[in-house]
Amino acid sequence: MGEVTNHMEELSRLVSQPLPLAYLQHCRVLLFTYALLYPMSVGAEGGVFENVVMPLITFATLYGFELLAADLENPLGMDEMDLHLLDMVHSLEVSAHQAFNLSEEGRDESRKALRRPFKAFGMHI
Repeated sequence: MGEVTNHMEELSRLVSQPLPLAYLQHCRVLLFTYALLYPMSVGAEGGVFENVVMPLITFATLYGFELLAADLENPLGMDEMDLHLLDMVHSLEVSAHQAFNLSEEGRDESRKALRRPFKAFGMHI
């Protein structure tokens, strides 16, 4: 059991540890280098589609993943893409409050409904 706990702690640490800035900068430099050099490596006989359109679509896709990864790197905050934990907690509180109110308001009716089978069998509680 202790081994499983150690593995879970290690996984939690790996997930919560941010990526080093040098790694992120390296990935961005490689992405832009690819975007600049790939069109030059394709032969001119490929035409506009192969030389311009496909590299542009590929770069836009990879750059979109880059932006999405940067937005989701820290999901707890106040940005537009972040999880709004306070709103989630508030909605949970409101739901719990409504459930408690319903249980208090319908307490007598629910007790009567629970006693109904006993009365049908001639038992008196």
